[in-house]
Amino acid sequence: MMPVPKICPPPEEQLPNESRRFWQELSTAIQEKRYNDANRIKQVIEQNQRDKAAERKASNIEWRPRFFTEITEPD
Repeated sequence: MMPVPKICPPPEEQLPNESRRFWQELSTAIQEKRYNDANRIKQVIEQNQRDKAAERKASNIEWRPRFFTEITEPD
C-alpha cells in the first residue's frame, strides 16, 4: 500500500497557525540537524503559547477550539 500524497496550499496561502507553516522553521532545523537551533525555536513557540494563555486568563477569556469539541458524556 502506497501513502497518498498530501495536498496542501502553498505556505503563502496558509493561515499563520496552520501546522505546516507554524512548525516549518522547527522542522527545517531538525532536518538539517541544527538541534540547538531547533531547541531554541521550540522554546520560543512554547513560550509564546504560554504567554497567550496567560493573556486569555488575565482577560477572563475562555479558549475554545475552532474545529474540535470535548465530549464529556456519551450521547
